Amino acid sequence: MPRARVSRRVFLGTVGAAAALGALPGVGRAQGKEVRLGYILPVTGPLAFEAQLSLNGLQLALDEINGAGGVKALGGAKLTLLPGDTQQKVELGNSEAARLIDQGVCALIGPFSSLVAYSVRQVTEKNKTPFMLLAAVADNLTEGGLRYVFRVQPNGKSMATLTMNNMFEMARAASAPVKRVAMMHEDGNFGTTMGNHVEAFAGKLGYALVQRIPYSLKSPPSPTCSSSAATTGTRRSSRRRPPSCASASTRWWAWPTPPTRIRSSSPTTAS
Repeated sequence: MPRARVSRRVFLGTVGAAAALGALPGVGRAQGKEVRLGYILPVTGPLAFEAQLSLNGLQLALDEINGAGGVKALGGAKLTLLPGDTQQKVELGNSEAARLIDQGVCALIGPFSSLVAYSVRQVTEKNKTPFMLLAAVADNLTEGGLRYVFRVQPNGKSMATLTMNNMFEMARAASAPVKRVAMMHEDGNFGTTMGNHVEAFAGKLGYALVQRIPYSLKSPPSPTCSSSAATTGTRRSSRRRPPSCASASTRWWAWPTPPTRIRSSSPTTAS
């Protein structure tokens, strides 16, 4: 017999008051129900590798919860994960979110990309569906008075300032104070947000930002890309990884002394 589904309203009301509902005799009748959760991740496209890691984590959590008896506040209801692929495209993120909502998901998880998340949040808000941001850290995703968007990790400002502070402390511990930094970031919502915070915070730490390089994740792979073209933090090994080889969205370089083979131009502003 197929399990009965739990509606979004019941899911929100019940899970939000789990402690109180645990004592209600009627909860036992929820045995056999399922809670449908949807994910939208770029499982194909330029971020497919990172998306698969996130999906692995979701599946592990799902298996652990179901293996321990399901959602106890809902009488042992089992979690079901419905898939959605954004391919790192805004329009696909919107359509996949709408499709999963039509299929009755109680909450949506994803989409890894801040650029896609910024648009999808309008879809979830309109449909009053909880949207749990996964890896999307741009500050503006939770701004604007929206009621159904939730963040479970630090935002862009927190991540950028923590990274810069750590770099400052590492350089001080090594007795090699940083004077000049350069930065590469993807030109989407996430990379631009992080880049703006790094640029602003660098001055407070006394760093001179000698170059800021935005790049597109849609850039074709370079035939010269290799694992040896890693980002580095010293003058002795100052090779720069080509933008098309970069898997992370923001990278920094720092030199204790003025670097060689880098233009001391004014920082480029990403749009």
